[in-house]
Formats: sequence, structure tokens, C-alpha cells
Amino acid sequence: MLKHTLKIAVDIDGTLCEHVNPVLAIINKRYGLTLKHADIKHWNERILNSGIDVRIDAAYRNPKFVQNLPTIRGSKKAMAELAKKHELMIATCRVLWAEKATLKWLAKNFAGFEYINVRSSGKAKLDSDVLIDDFVPNIKGFAENGGVGILFAQPWNQDTTEIDDLIKQGKAYRCTGWAQVVETIKSILPKK
Repeated sequence: MLKHTLKIAVDIDGTLCEHVNPVLAIINKRYGLTLKHADIKHWNERILNSGIDVRIDAAYRNPKFVQNLPTIRGSKKAMAELAKKHELMIATCRVLWAEKATLKWLAKNFAGFEYINVRSSGKAKLDSDVLIDDFVPNIKGFAENGGVGILFAQPWNQDTTEIDDLIKQGKAYRCTGWAQVVETIKSILPKK
């Protein structure tokens, strides 16, 4: 029987799923803008009269939009590799009106993993050893509660001031891409 070494919780948006570019495509078309992924420097970046976070939540009202979101490059391969040795679960704070479409998206792209929506409780006290997420406050809360946080690099999480002490202590890491996430997880495993 396979013994899992770590329990790993993985975020969806900005970690497994590319959600910003599809929303920017809608915004750019509607308002004649030319915004790019790299322009989103904050998770709630203001675009005209609203934050991108609000626009993402609004886009998630369309089930077809949610079901057709692309995966982040390398995420499927990395999840399959990690699942060979670790217990993985998908943990999201997505809006509840996107739940059915999210489950269909997961069935298409990441079938077989436990799923939990923690929108009401947050990720600080997830029952896992590691959290992979793109939102600095999630990593901070989780690492401060005894877990190891892996911040999945995105333009909106370049400023790691809030977790710099946790990074220095080896309680948090910032990884650029899924290959680095896999290598980081290997490096944090208890030594035999």
C-alpha cells in the first residue's frame, strides 16, 4: 500500500487555473483596453471603476466561462507527479455560485482529488502539511498556523514583505512555476 508522505492543499485560481487572462480578454474587448496579465500587480487591481477580483467573481456567473478556463502550464503533470507520493486536495475560496461549474472543470482537468471550498472559513487552518496558493495572506495564515506555504508566483504577489520572515524561517517559499514547486516539496520532506 502506498504511504503518503505529505498532505498538500492546492488552490485553484492563479495556481491550477489561469483565470486572469480570460477575464482581461472580456474587459479589454468591452472597454477597448490592452491590459495584460503582467499589469495585474494586486489581487484586487482597480480597472476603471471596479477591482479585478470583483470582475472575476462576476465572470464566474457564466458556467461555460468557468468550465473552459485553461490550466496553468505544468500543473497537470506536477499534480500527477505529486499524487504518486503525497495526498493532494483542492482547496478554493471561489464564489459559491461557481460551484457546479468548478466541479465540472475539476472533473475535466484534475479528477480524483478531494475538493473543499473554504470561502467561509479560509485556508489558515486547513488540515494539511503544505498549502500551494497565489495569495500572500493565505500563505501567511497557513504558515503561521504550523504549515508550510508555497506561494505560486504571479504578478500580484511580487511583494512578499508580509511573509519575508516566514521565508527566512523555511515556513514559506515563493516558486516560479510548477517544476519549482515540485522541487521545493522534495526539499522540505523530512530527511530519513
